[in-house]
Formats: sequence, C-alpha cells, structure tokens
Amino acid sequence: MKSNLKTNQGFTLIEIIVVIAIIGILSLIVFTSFEDSRKKARDTARHADIQQLGAALQAYGVTYGNYPSNLNDLVTVGLLLSVPTDPVNAGVNVYTYENSCATPSVTNDTQYYRLWTIAEREQDATAAGWTDSKTIGVTSCADPQ
Repeated sequence: MKSNLKTNQGFTLIEIIVVIAIIGILSLIVFTSFEDSRKKARDTARHADIQQLGAALQAYGVTYGNYPSNLNDLVTVGLLLSVPTDPVNAGVNVYTYENSCATPSVTNDTQYYRLWTIAEREQDATAAGWTDSKTIGVTSCADPQ
C-alpha cells in the first residue's frame, strides 16, 4: 500500500526569521570591532604625521637657527612635499603648530614649538592629544644667530 502523505521540505517562516536575526547580531559585532580598528589605524597615521612634522621642524631649526612661522614654510624650503592632512578630514589641516617666537606675549628667550592633534580613541590616554615640543636651545627669538 502506497502512502499519499507528502513530506514537507523547506523552512518555516519562524526558522528564517531566527537565522536572519542571528546573522544580523553577528554582523553588528563584527562591524563594531572593525570601527575600533579603523580608529586605531587613523590614530597611527596621525602619530606618524606628527613625527614627520617634528623631524622637519627640527631640521628647519638646525638649518635656519629658528623655527618657521607656519607649517607651510617647511614645504617652501623643501623639507616636506606637502603639509599632512588628517586621515578623516582630507583637505582640512587639523595639525596645530605653535611657535614660541611668533607669540608676542613670550618674554623668555627660549625658542620652542608645540605641535599637536586630537586623536579619536579617547580611552587611550597617550592618543588623546599628542604633543611634540622641542627646544633648540636658549636662542633669542629676536636674534637667532
């Protein structure tokens, strides 16, 4: 005797919804971890840019006896091809440079510069606001020779 019963082959709507929900949760976890990795990579690029600018400023200071009035002077004299820009804000220079001799309120004779940027990963204290300060000695701002 033959059975006329058909066997159902396929998934129910509930099973499909559960699988889609699980895939959604897993993808959310993966994309969240990728975002932190991308922030870390951009902060690493910022740190490398600060080091490159610091080396160029030191070379300028040794060559000319003082620091430049702005970062574009490093390009003008050929120490950099271009002033680096922030990885997120392409075209917008978010690296801040401060020259002690360019500040009228400075009364001491020590030349120094401050160079910094803001990082994305606030939980890393060293990445929250890098500063690279250097001094080329007790050279007078008025007479760098």
